[in-house]
Amino acid sequence: GGASASNGQDLEIRLPEDLTSRLRDLAKNEGVSPASIYLTAFATLLYRYTGEEDLVVGVPTLRRPSRRFEETVGYCANMIALRLAVDPELSFGPFSKDIHAALGEGLGNSDVPFTPIAREHGGTATGEPPYQVSFAYQNFVLDAAELDLFAREDVTLLSEIRQAGGAQLGIEVQDDPKGASVIAGYDGDRFDRGTIERILAHFRQLLEAAVTE
Repeated sequence: GGASASNGQDLEIRLPEDLTSRLRDLAKNEGVSPASIYLTAFATLLYRYTGEEDLVVGVPTLRRPSRRFEETVGYCANMIALRLAVDPELSFGPFSKDIHAALGEGLGNSDVPFTPIAREHGGTATGEPPYQVSFAYQNFVLDAAELDLFAREDVTLLSEIRQAGGAQLGIEVQDDPKGASVIAGYDGDRFDRGTIERILAHFRQLLEAAVTE
């Protein structure tokens, strides 16, 4: 495990509606979730930058992990350490199916509290995370009735549900009807802004390539 981020910075890019709409179509055609499509692109990005075929990515889950939280108001967030195997021979579509399966399996184990796992695998008493990168996906693609509510400002979108998972680099995708925001959170002591700009540009290129495969 690596040391957690200390000098937290973030940088955001916007993906156009045309691209995100085609990405949702791709997800539907492959039988996977849109989250899996974006995570596939992120895993591909990590592989191309590091050459690592065995990746561990921190993913936040929002659910109530046990009965003792039943009365709790609001979200219960737990980080899972998701292990992803990269096969360089696979094209994007089949790889997204593998990612989707891994994500489903990881979410199925998300009731296990994060901190004890971090202590065990991170090797520190304080529970440093057993991953150095994280990924989060939020879907704000709403139906017509819900969109009308937001148009009338009766309800406000909570645009960020972030949990500081201690990653040195994290990608968060906020999918909405008019496109998607991609936010890179990073440790400013380890990455300069120019590097993060290139990573985000590469991430977008991978998504654009995926819908033209």
